Amino acid sequence: MSNARDIASLLTKEAVFNKRVSEEATSLTGTSIDWSIGGVYYKSISGATTLTDSNLPSSGQTQTIELELDWSTGTVTFPAAWDWGDAGVPALTAGKNRILATCRDGSNIEAVFIGGGF
Repeated sequence: MSNARDIASLLTKEAVFNKRVSEEATSLTGTSIDWSIGGVYYKSISGATTLTDSNLPSSGQTQTIELELDWSTGTVTFPAAWDWGDAGVPALTAGKNRILATCRDGSNIEAVFIGGGF
C-alpha cells in the first residue's frame, strides 16, 4: 500500500473469511454493556438487575452483540432503547439465556431472545 487511496480502497471492500472467526467473551462486572469493547458478553444474575448501554456505535454504523445471561433469580430490566418487537421482553429461564441486539443508528436497538435454559 503506497498511498491513502489504496488504504481507503482496501477498507471499503467486503471481507471474506475462509476459516472460523472467534471472539473472546467479555464478562460484565457491573451492569453497563460497553459496546466499544466487543461483541460477546456474559453475566451471572441472581437478583434484581438493571442493564444499561454505553458507547453505542456512531450513527451510520451497525453493530450486533450477543449477551449471555446466566440467570437464577431476580428481575432483569433491559435498557429502554431495546425494542423487542412483537415478542416483547423475554421471560428468562433458569440457566443460560442468549440474546442478540443490533444497533443501526447510534441509539435504537433491536433485540431478539434466542433461547434459554442452556
